[in-house]
Order: sequence, then C-alpha cells, then structure tokens
Amino acid sequence: MIAQSLTLATIVLLYGLGGDRHVWDGVVPRLGKHRVITVDMPPPGTLDEMAKKVAAEIRAQKAAPAILVGHSLGGAVMAHVPLVDRGVVKALVLVDIPIGVTWTPGEVAEFRDGLAKDRDATLRGFFGSICKPPQLPRILAGVGKLSNETIVGYLNALATGAIGDGGRALGVPTLLMASKLILPQKKPRAEEVAAAGLAHVAKLDVERFDDSMHWIMWDEPDKLVAVLSRFVDKN
Repeated sequence: MIAQSLTLATIVLLYGLGGDRHVWDGVVPRLGKHRVITVDMPPPGTLDEMAKKVAAEIRAQKAAPAILVGHSLGGAVMAHVPLVDRGVVKALVLVDIPIGVTWTPGEVAEFRDGLAKDRDATLRGFFGSICKPPQLPRILAGVGKLSNETIVGYLNALATGAIGDGGRALGVPTLLMASKLILPQKKPRAEEVAAAGLAHVAKLDVERFDDSMHWIMWDEPDKLVAVLSRFVDKN
C-alpha cells in the first residue's frame, strides 16, 4: 500500500507480532505529503534474515534510502536493516521496542509450554498485560491467525537478535518512541535508555508516550504523527 502526495521523504512501516498493515490505518493518511509504504512481516527466521527480506522489498519498491518505522517485533526487524543493507536506511524509528535483550531462551521455552497447555490463556495473559483492555480482542484476533510454531519462531528471533555495544553499529539517526513499558521512569532516563540497548547510538532522539501501552499508534496517534513528522523533517 502506498500513499503519496508532494513527496518529501519515503517512510516504510512494519507492524509487530500478530498485526497486519491495518495497525497503521490511523497514521498513514496523516503522512500524506510523504511517500508511505507498509510492508508485511517476513516469515520467522533470524532478525538478520528477516531484515534482508525487508531491505529487498524496499529496493524492489525503489524506495531506498527510506525512514524505517517498526513497532514491537517490526522494530526489532527494522533495527537490523542497517546492519545488513546500510544503503536502504536514511533513519530509524523504534516504536516501543528495545534493541537489547527482549526475551531470554528460558522465557521463550516457558511461553512455548504455555501455548501447548492452554493457548488462549497464554496469549490472553501476555497481550492483556501490555495493551489497553478494549484493544485485546483485536490483538488476539490477529495473533490467533498464527500457529504456535510461528509465534515461537518470532520469539526465538527476539531472544537471539539483540544488537550489542549499545547500538553503536546502527550508524543512522534513531528515534525511540517509548511507553512506560520500555521507559518506566523508575531510574534516570540515561539508565533506562541504556537498558533498552541504545546507550551508544550516535544520533538518538527519545520520546516517551505517557498515555500509552504497547500499541502507541492506537493510544496516542496524534502525538505519534507529530513526533514522527518532526523527526522526518529533521532527517
């Protein structure tokens, strides 16, 4: 899907686990002066493998270099694109996802066992803890389309795909849009940013969304569009 009018920049959007292109429906029309492309989540693999497929799609769309925006798992994938194809990326926007450790192998194993024993309760318990209650049916409907194997495959990618050295290798301007799940404000901002794996990103902007849970684009769409637009204009 491409929305285009008086194009100033190209923005590529990637949704998170269990989502689809429609998670961005409240955002895309409001970025109309830019070329906006939404891409589909690649099948599970390593984050590098998934990033290569996204990069290939961007090149196929003749959209490079672009500003890459990824939510959750999508952000983890987008963060690996500069590592596998630097020429595709002008800047990077991470929507409520760190680039450091997000899942441990033990946590993935526990989740896998939970899916096998009681899939509905496991999904409802996890996603219910990171979203606002009215959003849960929509999220469960999306993730419900995925097999247990696929879900675990994506979680394994997160468990093995942390970017080391505080993100120094990213090498592109980066914006972190964070809910209280990522930046709970229980420690100094610099410590929480470092815990998210971003301590050594050379050009980092951070914006906290106080009224949001994990789906920032649904909880505070006006602010997301405003913050993203300023970042795009600057880069």
